[in-house]
Amino acid sequence: VTLAKRGDVHARRHMVKLLGSTETNVSGENRVRNAIEKVYGTYAPRFKTRPGGYTQIMHIAERRAGDNAEMVLMRYIPDADEGKKPTKGKKDSAEKLKKETKLAAEPKDKAAKAKPAKAPKADAKTKKETKEKA
Repeated sequence: VTLAKRGDVHARRHMVKLLGSTETNVSGENRVRNAIEKVYGTYAPRFKTRPGGYTQIMHIAERRAGDNAEMVLMRYIPDADEGKKPTKGKKDSAEKLKKETKLAAEPKDKAAKAKPAKAPKADAKTKKETKEKA
C-alpha cells in the first residue's frame, strides 16, 4: 500500500518484482496484475492520509493440521464509516440519520394516504334507471 500511495511507475515495477512474474500459462488470467490493480484502485486511495498500519491480524486458536503451524486471519482495516452506529452523545449524527430515514419513508406514506378514486359516473346512471323502472 505504501508503494501504491507513491503512484509512480517505479513503485508499480517494484510491486511486480515483489509479487512475482506477471506472465502466467493461462490466457486472460493474471493474478499479480489483478492484485496490483486492486491495490492501486482500492487501497491506495482509501489509506491516502494514513501513515501506516493498514492491516489487522487476528490469531486463530487452532493450528494447521499436518505441520502444526500457527494460523492468523489477516485483513485490511475497515473504513472509518464502516460498522459505526450513532451514539447518544452525538445528537447531530443521530438526528441526521432520523431525517434520512423519515425522508425515505415519506413517499411510501404519501402513496398510502392517497385518496381512493371516485366511483365512476355509471352509478348515477343506474340510480336514474332504477327510479324510472319503479
